[in-house]
Amino acid sequence: MHANVGDDDLRALYDGCDALIAASFAEGFGLPIVEAGHFGKPVLASDIPVFREVGKGAAGAHFFEVGSSVALATTVKSFLKRTALARPDSPSWPTWSESLAQLESVVVGQKWYKFYEPRFPRPFSPLTDLGVTRMTTALEAEQRAHRLQHVEGPYATDDGAAVKIVVSVTNLSGTVWSSLGSTDGRMGVALSYHVLDGAGGQLQYDNARTNIPFALVPGDTIYLAVNVLRSWKERGAEFVDLELLQEGVSWFGSPLRVAL
Repeated sequence: MHANVGDDDLRALYDGCDALIAASFAEGFGLPIVEAGHFGKPVLASDIPVFREVGKGAAGAHFFEVGSSVALATTVKSFLKRTALARPDSPSWPTWSESLAQLESVVVGQKWYKFYEPRFPRPFSPLTDLGVTRMTTALEAEQRAHRLQHVEGPYATDDGAAVKIVVSVTNLSGTVWSSLGSTDGRMGVALSYHVLDGAGGQLQYDNARTNIPFALVPGDTIYLAVNVLRSWKERGAEFVDLELLQEGVSWFGSPLRVAL
C-alpha cells in the first residue's frame, strides 16, 4: 500500500507497472484512470458508468463485470497472455466545450445510451432482477397497443462484434408491462427482432431478447436497444424488423423495419 505519494514517486510507480487495475464498485470520477493514461499504461477497470466515461479517453482500457472476481481474473489472465505489452496511444479526453455539448445531448436529447454503453444494463443489481411486477396472463389485443420509433443506429458496439439499434417503446395500452413472467419463462414482455435479406425474406425469425427494466406503465416511454451480430451482414442480411412479444403467447405485430 502507498499513501501520500508525491509526484516523483507516483511517476516511478507507474513506470514500474504494466497496467492499472481499478476494481471499484462505485466512484465519483476515477482519477487513477486519467493518471494511467497520462503515463501510457493500459487500464483494467470494472464496468461502471464513470469508468466507461473516463476510460474512453485512455487507449488500452478493458472492462469487466463489476463485483465479479471471475470476470476480473479472466481479464487479468487475458492481459497477461499478451506476448508484448504495446504502449497505448496518447490519451484523448474531451475539452470542456465538448463535455458540455455531450452533457446537453445526454440530458436534453436523451442520448445517454450513445455515450454509455455498458455490457451489463444494471451493474449494481442481478441481471435477473427485473422488479416486482410479474406478467401472469396472456395480453389481449388492446393490451398490446404500443408505438415503436427508431431513435438511432445501427452503430458499432464497443467490441465491434455487433451493431446497436436503439428504439423508443411507448405503452399505449392500459396495462403495465414487465419482462418478468411466470416461473416457466412465459408471459413476460420483451423486445426482439427478425433478420431479413434484401428482398424482405426471413433469414432468422427468432432472436435475442431485450428486457424491460422494472416495468413499463401505461403512457410511458422507454429506450431499448438490440445488438445484431455483424456476421449477419456477411450472410446477406439487409434489414431487421424490431418487434415486441409476449413470451409463449404471441408477437405484438406492427414491427419496425431498420436497414443494416
